[in-house]
Formats: sequence, structure tokens, C-alpha cells
Amino acid sequence: MSELAVAKSLRPVARDISIPEARWENSHGKARWTLAILSSLRSHASVLPEIVPEDIRAYCPAYEQASRKQREAFWVGLISSLAWHESTHRPHAVGGGGLWYGLTQILPATARGYGCKARSGAALKDPVDNLSCALRIMAVTVPRDMVISRGMRGVAADWGPFHSSRKREDIRSWVRNQPYCTGLARSLRPKARPDDLMDRQPGLWAEADPTPVRPRARPTRWAPIVATKSSE
Repeated sequence: MSELAVAKSLRPVARDISIPEARWENSHGKARWTLAILSSLRSHASVLPEIVPEDIRAYCPAYEQASRKQREAFWVGLISSLAWHESTHRPHAVGGGGLWYGLTQILPATARGYGCKARSGAALKDPVDNLSCALRIMAVTVPRDMVISRGMRGVAADWGPFHSSRKREDIRSWVRNQPYCTGLARSLRPKARPDDLMDRQPGLWAEADPTPVRPRARPTRWAPIVATKSSE
């Protein structure tokens, strides 16, 4: 093996660590929560960014034309907004008189039924494991029903905030106003010039003079300007 090959192999591979906007604002260690969602979307919940739920336009009008990263950003936004209504972003929240646990308020029996790593109330208080479990559940229910919440199916089948019109609309409103759902992130990108532009619009070029326009040469020496007295 050459020295060049060894030097090249030791270089770390750059990773894309851009973090999309979440409702918990990715501050005070909460970026880990966002990364947990992204990790799930690239492993056991990878099906979610690949499908187009039938009611997606109610939540994210630009989703169907969005890139993979923008679709992942939508799921970050949706889940972080759902978690606000479930636990107000408190990882150790317990609701329903001791029934539901953690950021997204999951019943331990439900977690066990879906094969989540976190299977107890105490384990579901870990925000990373809680979010991973939530994504595991959604990766089953959303493709099954092909909706986010229409008819109280999809994500709504397991999460109560979607059953409240006020909370459901708040989730929709927050996500819809993010750049990845308005289409702003895509529209700001410069458009590449089509390769066949000349073929599609020959009239633009037919009358053009192919002779290049050359600038006039600058004089090597400037002649002095002599002021003359105008005749009276």
C-alpha cells in the first residue's frame, strides 16, 4: 500500500450534520432529540420520508415536491410539535395517572407491542429512546393508513392531540409555516440553465452576429486637451 493511500484512508469522512428546525428550538442539549429523529428516519423509520400521505397538503403543501432532507425536516417538525402538546417538551412527564411516559407520552404496553427498545415507563423517560419508539410506531401506522390524521388514523391512531381540533390545527399551523413546507427553501435555490436552451429557443440566437465584440483599444498616449477661446 502506498503512503498516499494510507494518508487518504486516515482522513475522516465528512458527514452532513445540518439540523432542521424543531419546535423545541434545538437548544440546551435538545439538538440530540432532533438527531434521534433523523437517525430513526434513516434506519427503522426510513419508510416515512419515502411515502406521500393522502392528507399531507393539510400539513405541508410542498412535501410532495420536497427533497429527502426536506421531508425528513417535516417529520422533525411534526413530531416536535406533537411532543409540545403531549408533554410540553418535558422528557420525564407522566400522564394519565401513570399510564403514559416521556416526550411523546407512550404507553409501555404499546412500546413492547411495537418492539421498541424502551419497554418500561422509566425507559420511556429517556428522550432519545422515546422518540425512537414513536418513530417505530409511526413507521407502521402511517404506511398502513396512508394518512397523518384523516379519519383519526395514521399518527392520530395513537396520539390524542390530533383528536382535538384546536391542538391539531396548532400542529398543522406550526409545521405549515416552516420553509421546508412553504417551498421557500426550494425556491431560493438558483435554477440551472437548461442544456437544450438553444434548441428550444432558436430565435434568440438566429439573428445574433457570431462575430465577437471587441473593445476599442486604449490610446498609448493621451493627447493634451487645449482650451480654445470661442469666437464672439
